[in-house]
Amino acid sequence: PDPPVALPPEKSVPPASIPPVAKLPPDKDPLEIAPAPKPAESPGKEAGDPLNKIASILDGAMESLAPEKTSPAPEAKPAEERPVDSPPARPSLPRPSPRKVDVAKRLADPLPAVQVEGIPLADFLRLISDMSTIPITLEPDALPFRGQSAESPITLDLANTTVGAALEAAIAAHHLEAAATDDQQLTVRPPERLKGELLKRDAAIKDLTGGDKDKAAQLAEWMTALVDPDSWGDADVDKGAWLAAGPDKLMIQNRFSVHTQLLLLEGKLRIARNVPLDAKFAKFDPALFSLPTRSQRAAEKLATPVTLNFSRSTPLVKILDRLAIASKVRFLVDWRSLAELEWNPDGEATLSVDKQSLSVALKNLLDPMQLTYRAINERTFQILTPAAVLRRPEIELFPVGDLVNSPEAAERLLSRLRAELGDANFHGRGGAGELRFDAVSKHLLAALPQPAQLEAARLLDEWRAEKKPRP
Repeated sequence: PDPPVALPPEKSVPPASIPPVAKLPPDKDPLEIAPAPKPAESPGKEAGDPLNKIASILDGAMESLAPEKTSPAPEAKPAEERPVDSPPARPSLPRPSPRKVDVAKRLADPLPAVQVEGIPLADFLRLISDMSTIPITLEPDALPFRGQSAESPITLDLANTTVGAALEAAIAAHHLEAAATDDQQLTVRPPERLKGELLKRDAAIKDLTGGDKDKAAQLAEWMTALVDPDSWGDADVDKGAWLAAGPDKLMIQNRFSVHTQLLLLEGKLRIARNVPLDAKFAKFDPALFSLPTRSQRAAEKLATPVTLNFSRSTPLVKILDRLAIASKVRFLVDWRSLAELEWNPDGEATLSVDKQSLSVALKNLLDPMQLTYRAINERTFQILTPAAVLRRPEIELFPVGDLVNSPEAAERLLSRLRAELGDANFHGRGGAGELRFDAVSKHLLAALPQPAQLEAARLLDEWRAEKKPRP
């Protein structure tokens, strides 16, 4: 196989201009993390299972990955207009008839031929979904750490094959997997494990800690508190995920998606402290670690004026297609979370907007469906449920040096933010998020759902305004 190479950055450019993705060996991870010494999950399905050819059935991790039923949660709206506890503006729409899909049977359906050249990954998955009736969710968050995006080009030329074989060939070439869930769906993402085991790596941190063991311990505490706190155990490989701190490095074992969020946190912390990104970041686009939030980067697209008229009930996917063309963005649908509210790709909606912003169009479209959206990057948005948004804390850093001048002031700021944002956003109090303060960079480290990130930014600006002397 080809040796590991630097992965191309994910950029907001038209699909046609995205270069082919450099190929890595299928069992090579771009983070250079190895499988843990002992298996962290039970063996997979038998070799004869059709799903085994294209899916990783994550026995040990599926409970944490599959959406849990929760009570209705805050709506996600554009920065200036989506308070955390805002309800839908109108009654919800009728649900479509349920889809009862035998995933294994549909994957085994014969396919006389399939020939595509340079079609974006998201569009290819939509094609496979339409042919098979299997709802397929493209999980976007970890894709950049595999050198991929929704626009990664798929080229395939197969004859006398099956739907499953075509899907396997397309995504394996991009180092992705299709994981089956128990709700008759598939999720496409980077593999969470390597050869069935949790992934282990060492992260050099001496330039962040100066070799001080107390500073290393503090960094380790931040990481386990801010990134998937329920996944961590102690440093015993038989107990699954763990993180141990030495003065010069962190030793980490967890799923791939957790490693990527830890890398994101470390990279943003380096930027905030003006510490150079070290060698482990060389494979990735430095823009991934920049300090503007996802919502800030997406603000320009959300302000794009659009005019559309779907006054009669029309498939949601068709309306999203037209919105995407009108505003030059990409929409991804999290069908796993939509299934919690009994939506599937047959769901219909209406939308009429005349020279209104994309953010208003999305609110008008999604509120009646009791759905919302979140920004993935400056031109990619995911459609999902408000409850699913709450389950997805995102790592962002906010400068607060002008608001705090002592450790005591920092604690007061954190307490005030927690009280204003509410328990639903915080781990141990009904949510999954957390806050920390970095005294070196004077930045707030925030792992919060996107609506709460927006509200936190608004509150910080409001408190800044209160401190300014009046003219």
